[in-house]
This record gives sequence, C-alpha cells and structure tokens, in this order.
Amino acid sequence: MKALLITAFLLFVFFYSCSQNEKILIVATNISTLGCNTSGTFLMEIAYPFQYFIDNGFDVDIVTPKGGKTAIYENWMMPDDLKKIKQSELFIYICSPTGNLEVKPSQ
Repeated sequence: MKALLITAFLLFVFFYSCSQNEKILIVATNISTLGCNTSGTFLMEIAYPFQYFIDNGFDVDIVTPKGGKTAIYENWMMPDDLKKIKQSELFIYICSPTGNLEVKPSQ
C-alpha cells in the first residue's frame, strides 16, 4: 500500500511538472542615456530571442536591475518581423513598468 501511494505521488509530481511551461528570464537595462548618448538594450537583441522563446512554448519575463520600463535602443531601419514583435501586446506589456519585475540581489 505504501509503495502504491508513493508511486501515485511521484506520477502526480511528474505529470504536474510536465504540464508547467519552462520559464526564461531576460535581463535588460533600464538606463536610456549614458552621458549625452542614447543607450539601452538593442531591440533585435531582446525581441528576436523573446519571440523565439514564446513561439516554442516558454514563459518569458524581461527584468531590469532597478525595475521599471526596459530601455530599448532601436535602429530607424527595422525589418517588418522586428516591427511586428515590437508592436505585439505581449512584448509591450513585458517591457512596461507593470509587466517588468524588479531584480533583488537577496532573492
């Protein structure tokens, strides 16, 4: 009986963990200027990995060291697929102050 309960519990844990999406954490900057220069995370460095992970079933969070909006540096000449990612509701939300988590060194 004890072995049956342990087996049932292990099967439950296995199937529960298989049903959960894997999570990806992307760390970006929230510093938009450095001196007199525009700065930030280059859009394609964050958007293409973000979309790849989303398309492959991962849950993605984008965080900045101090929390708040992700500073994104973009080139004025942008391919259509990059524009589509940038304008997607999920990408906009994840990069916004409300969708962005604060990284705390103690955690």
